[in-house]
Amino acid sequence: MNSLPKKSKRFGIGKEIGGAVYLHREYESFLGVVVESAKQYLPTGYEYDVVKINLKSSAISFIKCEEFDSADEPELDDSIIVHADGRTRRRSKAKDPEIYHHKWLFVSDDYAGFDVEASRRRSLAWKDLDGLDKRRIGKKSYWVEKVLPLLGIPGAEPSPEAKHGETTEGTKKVAAQTLYDMSSTTNVEIARHKTAIKRGGFSKPVKCLLRDGLLSNDKSFFDYGCGHGRDLDLLSDIDIKCSGWDPAFRPSAEKQNAEVVNIGYVINVIENPEEREQAIRRAWNLADEVLAVAAQVEFAAPEKEQPAFGDGCLTSRGTFQKYYNQHDLRDYLEKILGTDAISAAPGIFYLFKNEEIKQRFFSTRYRRQYQVPRRRMSEVLFDKNRELLEPFMERLTELGRVPDVGEYHEANTIIEQFGSLKRAFKLIQKVTNESPWEEIAQKRSEDLLVYLALARFRKRPPFSKLPPTVQRDIKVFFGGYKIACGRADTLLFRAGDAKAIDQACQRAGVGHLVHNALIFHKSCLRELEPLLRIYEGCARALVGDLDDANVIKTHRFSCKVSYITYEEFDTNPFPPLTERMKVSLRTQNIDRFDYSEWDDPLLLIKKHVLVHPSYPQNKKFHSLASSQNKHGIVVRNGQMRKSELMLKLKNLGLKTHGHRLVKQ
Repeated sequence: MNSLPKKSKRFGIGKEIGGAVYLHREYESFLGVVVESAKQYLPTGYEYDVVKINLKSSAISFIKCEEFDSADEPELDDSIIVHADGRTRRRSKAKDPEIYHHKWLFVSDDYAGFDVEASRRRSLAWKDLDGLDKRRIGKKSYWVEKVLPLLGIPGAEPSPEAKHGETTEGTKKVAAQTLYDMSSTTNVEIARHKTAIKRGGFSKPVKCLLRDGLLSNDKSFFDYGCGHGRDLDLLSDIDIKCSGWDPAFRPSAEKQNAEVVNIGYVINVIENPEEREQAIRRAWNLADEVLAVAAQVEFAAPEKEQPAFGDGCLTSRGTFQKYYNQHDLRDYLEKILGTDAISAAPGIFYLFKNEEIKQRFFSTRYRRQYQVPRRRMSEVLFDKNRELLEPFMERLTELGRVPDVGEYHEANTIIEQFGSLKRAFKLIQKVTNESPWEEIAQKRSEDLLVYLALARFRKRPPFSKLPPTVQRDIKVFFGGYKIACGRADTLLFRAGDAKAIDQACQRAGVGHLVHNALIFHKSCLRELEPLLRIYEGCARALVGDLDDANVIKTHRFSCKVSYITYEEFDTNPFPPLTERMKVSLRTQNIDRFDYSEWDDPLLLIKKHVLVHPSYPQNKKFHSLASSQNKHGIVVRNGQMRKSELMLKLKNLGLKTHGHRLVKQ
């Protein structure tokens, strides 16, 4: 028999389904200040019984449900939806009313309005009835006509379909099968093949693998559940050896081992938990180096409520979907495979077979790129060996130190010419000056501290398991692993100190410092001191890399980091806000706010304050800002509604031309 649904883990109360949480108004404070903010848009004296929060859009619905306490499955009456931007929409009661099931989820166990335990027993009575159409049980007509007769409710006449298969009058037929069996023996047929999407480009997990250097021409790739095979076609075009298998579209293909294996958006469409776990284990067994797992996350769920099915829901296309919380998905994968699940992006994780490859990935993830120092003077010996020394300078810049003989392919040639690598480096210092190399060495040691600090999240590996290059970095920059880890731990612990973070934000010297945060373009991250990089790195360890986000907001006092997307940041003089992802380091909650469909979006007005002086478009941004100030277009928080800006420009007789304000 299937277990009953559980209350929302996110809030500790409420019914969570289809990307939304429902609870009785008596417990609305559990949802935070967002409800109080939304209530100001309600008509005076508006009465409601149930509150719903859309986890994707943050819209709040205030729903009348007059028979909530008295009815086993209460009907929904009228409601008002308040969107994040303050827009409201009324929704009238349907002719065929929707009803709530499992109303005991909406309240605490000590709620006095109805018998909570009796309500829970009511759920047990009908949840495993055989022959129910889970897509229709949310409508009162279907409930009265099809379900109540099976429960032996007086006055409810069973339909022919309901009578079929009954054992005795007034009793129910309980399905004792597993979820997989249940889906094949009831009216609900899961059409898994319909979940395969025809894409124009690479899927998100494959994009991540390519971005992070884990998939390249010297690696083999296998796609477990490849669908129509678009990733395979595109990878073949760039000469990456690849193959794939899919139960619907490539059932006869051989399942092959590969260095890199992807199981992308497969587990979220498997309705049988045991089969789901089996698929993960099979994909893992095929991976020689790394497995990428991708699944749908909660904020990708549609706004429309979907009927519950097992531990997920049914879509309008007859497919199954399970939407994961990022933290829960990580725990789920680690429990099954017994190894660290590394967040690559929302809903995408890497699991490594090889510890050295994993540590190489981490060390490069937090390593910054620097320009090779320029020559300041001419020197005969350097000029004579220029073709040999200039590539050596690139390797010196990459490492921040003199490489070991085994770390540079032309090391022996340089030794023959100069006697040692250190002598060659002294000649380079002579023609470039010593100070830029000292700065690069300092930056590299900082990168190493950031890597070691964040490695503590996953249990820091023993020194012998680190890549040889990282081992030598530690010896050269810190003298030993224990010393390096001690310094990294000090920084990591300070990252949890709001006062230390506040002080670091104040001395950052880049970005826009506001009363509660430091806001900066993502390119400024490399300019921040290690403490703030670790602070941001803690958030990225939870959510992964957000490729579209171009602005980062480090909250000075609340242990949160926000990743903000302004569309066409470089090319649009006033780019619109399209998305914001807020990561709480204390609770590990990840909240997404979607502004992409706003009719009157917020525009970024002062983007020049967010970038570093060396940013390529900085000159254009400052020129636009000067023109704005000249015409009195000034905002305090750096943002303005599109309608407000357009009205200001119209009144001033101006329009935008690139990053200039010109006469209309």
